[in-house]
Amino acid sequence: LGKNVDNVSHSNPVFAFNVYPPAFHSPEESVFENLKIYRNGYLGLFGHLNKNLKFVNLYLGDNGRYSIRLNQADGFVFKDSTIVGVSPGEDRPPICTQGTANMTAMILGPVKFPMYEISGTTEGVVFDGVTFKHWTEQDTGCGPT
Repeated sequence: LGKNVDNVSHSNPVFAFNVYPPAFHSPEESVFENLKIYRNGYLGLFGHLNKNLKFVNLYLGDNGRYSIRLNQADGFVFKDSTIVGVSPGEDRPPICTQGTANMTAMILGPVKFPMYEISGTTEGVVFDGVTFKHWTEQDTGCGPT
């Protein structure tokens, strides 16, 4: 995937950024700089069975149920990024009022499965200089997140 700079993904009904099987297992790190993901219906950034993705100056905001969901992902880095629950003045009703569960900033499941032949030590997920904003019950209109 190489290096990607200044991309935007918004107003998608379900997923904004989705890396899913057959997966991405590059031995080289792929870098996404200044990626903006906002106002998506269900999920901002989803990775499943992936490895070696780095996000620098990522902005995630107002993304339905989840901002980040990683399942069986390894070697993910989030650096100098901002993750916003509900921006002040956001006019969409909270997702929890639409019959689903509360909003969640992130779900992390960095587990490896031998069937995909991902070798090496588990690197997990790194958050370096990441700011979380507007996730209180007053901000989201939902219960605790």
